[in-house]
Amino acid sequence: FVESLEKHFENEEGHMENLAYPGLEWHREHHAECLERAQALRAESDRRGGVDDEIIEKCFEEVVHEVARADLKFCEFLDGLNLERDE
Repeated sequence: FVESLEKHFENEEGHMENLAYPGLEWHREHHAECLERAQALRAESDRRGGVDDEIIEKCFEEVVHEVARADLKFCEFLDGLNLERDE
């Protein structure tokens, strides 16, 4: 999960940079915080001997939800660009 998240963030930040997204630096910092939290959850699951319901719930509350919340700001920026979408 952490490796996939890192790749997602790298890809997203590349798009943000190409589009001159004004919130890029804040978003990079937010990504770093989310990765740190995901790595802490992975370490916690290793200490417990595996993933349990509590770890999964924390992952969704503390990582996935936060990523989605921050990405909404980027989506608002994209909407303002009126880009054509490939369908």
